[in-house]
Amino acid sequence: MTDLYESAQASVLNICKNFATETGGGMAVFKFDAHAETNSWPNNDVIGPAEFQVEVNVGILEIETLIGISTLNDTNIVRLDKLISRLFTKLQPDKMFPFLDAGNGAPMGMMKVKSPVVVLPVARTETRPVKFIGLSLGTDRAFGA
Repeated sequence: MTDLYESAQASVLNICKNFATETGGGMAVFKFDAHAETNSWPNNDVIGPAEFQVEVNVGILEIETLIGISTLNDTNIVRLDKLISRLFTKLQPDKMFPFLDAGNGAPMGMMKVKSPVVVLPVARTETRPVKFIGLSLGTDRAFGA
């Protein structure tokens, strides 16, 4: 049986990976929850999920997460603002993304971005800025039961 939590994570990471590839700037995909200390972050721009949670409601998966971007050596956060603007456009309500099987990467359905989508204020760390977009996604079909 497919692990739905791992599949939900893989699907959100896939959104991040595709965005990083589209930017063409060497951005690394990164799980913010896995690295509390900024000195353990990669030495380049990063994108990834934080505060990831999954809920099952009558078999429908509801995913709530933040997707963050952090830039390195970005005076006046010009690059960060441009990247967040671009990501915010991609994550508008009703946009659809594939829900992937974590085991083999095959599509199992689709996820739809739900309203609202929120850009949070910039967070400061000792070395670099980070900005998050908060969003919810729902699967288009029920799993389990």
